This record gives sequence, C-alpha cells and structure tokens, in this order.
Amino acid sequence: MEAGTMREILGEQQRVGFSGRLEFSGDGTTLRVWMVRGEIAHAQSESGLTGWQAIEASASRKLSSHFLVEQELPPARTVRLETASLIRALKHFEAAPSSPELYSPMPLHVRLEERYSALKSRMSGLVGFEAHIKRIVERVEQKEVNASEDTTQGSGDGDRVIIEQTPRQSRWEFRHRDRRLVLIGEAGLMTGDLLWAGEQLRKELLRIEQEEGEEHE
Repeated sequence: MEAGTMREILGEQQRVGFSGRLEFSGDGTTLRVWMVRGEIAHAQSESGLTGWQAIEASASRKLSSHFLVEQELPPARTVRLETASLIRALKHFEAAPSSPELYSPMPLHVRLEERYSALKSRMSGLVGFEAHIKRIVERVEQKEVNASEDTTQGSGDGDRVIIEQTPRQSRWEFRHRDRRLVLIGEAGLMTGDLLWAGEQLRKELLRIEQEEGEEHE
C-alpha cells in the first residue's frame, strides 16, 4: 500500500474506524498493530515487545510499507490508552528532542497505565487517561465547555483540579505549571468517585516524577 508515516496511517485508520490488523515493515523490522473500531487494542514487534513499548520502539524507524487485514481480532489486549492520545504522542516523539513543543514522555504513559488499570478494575465507568508534560509554556486555546467546574486547592501554588460533567462523558483534569493529567469517565460517573480516582492517578504521577528527579541527581 502507499507509503506514509506510522502515525499518519494509524490516524487515518482511527478516523475511518478500522477493525483488523495493520502490519508495518521496513528498516529490518516488522510491527503488527490490531485495532477495534478505530482504537488500538494490541501491538507486537518482531523483537517480541508488546503494547505501547512495541509502538514506541518502532516510532523512529523508517517503516516503508504496510498492509491491512480487515476484521482480524487481536490475540491479546495490551494497549488501554486512548488512540488519539497515542497518536499525538507519536507526533511529538518524531520531533527532535530539542524541539520546543509539548512533549509526552513515552515511559510516563506506560508507567501510569499500570496504576490506571488497577483503578479501572476497582471502579466501573473509567474510559481512559492522558498525561502531558510541557517543556515550555504553551498557550492553550480556551474552549467553552457546557459543564460545571469545581476548582480545589492542590498541593502547591497554581494547582487546579477541574471537574466537567457533560452528556457524553465525565472528566477530571489536574493542571500545575508544566504538567497536565486528565482522567475520563463515562457520563454520569459520580463526582466523588471521579475525584478519588483522579487523586490516586495524580499521586502516582508525582511519585514517578520524584523518582525520575532522584535518578538525575
């Protein structure tokens, strides 16, 4: 099939709601990605990596060709993050490390996914999460949201916790300077439950960042 970057191809298949297997090859490697209704469910590299690690390891490789096998079911479920978030992360990963863009560290998503999966097993109604770290101050376009907003005092100056309830989804968002953490739930998820789950994920994010800071000291 026609060439394109892995990110572009995955983005197109997400838009059309593709279900089946995509196989990318080139640069001495092969990556297989299974999607269900446009969402990535499983990925496996030729080297044996699975899930997000397999996609991350292939992101910088020149995969010159790909083909699709429609309606092939994934043999496992190793990716639970929102596909739109993964595709955005791939875009930033393709950029040079010194590029002054919003950068989503790959290991951060992988490490937070374990905690998110544990929360989801305890609480029905969770849909996904997003985690971003800003390398520079970015101007964010303000969008009007037809939802209630609740801002509470966080652990430091500038912390904001925002709760949004819309007919489509529930959303908890934590913002503080160079970080943004979003937890998404089904419409109607109790605000108290969403606050509790969000706080658990926020604590895990801060713990990971503290560990990484200690490693670089």
